[in-house]
Amino acid sequence: MGGAVRVGPKSAFLLVLYQNHRHALTVDWLAAFGLVWQPLRWDEWAHGKNRCAISFGGAWEATRQILMDHSSHSWTALTGAWYIPTGAEAVFWDQAAAEKRIKGRPVSYRPWLETRLDPFARVKSMKVSAETLQARERLHEVFNF
Repeated sequence: MGGAVRVGPKSAFLLVLYQNHRHALTVDWLAAFGLVWQPLRWDEWAHGKNRCAISFGGAWEATRQILMDHSSHSWTALTGAWYIPTGAEAVFWDQAAAEKRIKGRPVSYRPWLETRLDPFARVKSMKVSAETLQARERLHEVFNF
């Protein structure tokens, strides 16, 4: 019945990618298809504008193909990795885990999933209390810097 693409619960990954990792999704879509997918907004749909846009179901089917490649930016974003390991690096860590050579860390440890190592991570700003500001001022007065 019809050629409609059925969307299921897994299609929510497309929404997560679009909402939280839009740049990764854009890079992968440009590399794979030469275009960028943007969901059809309600006002566009209601007024009949942009009817030639790719449907959500079609976008999900295309994104599924991208996610089958575990070296894609979208896959990396969904797994929480901060870089894409090379095939050799992934094999190295898998072999080390199989041979129980990973000491002091869980067997599932992979450096690309270690978020504290990410040099590009956003630093959370701290709220500075009045006491801390006064202590800083005293340090400036004492050490003149």
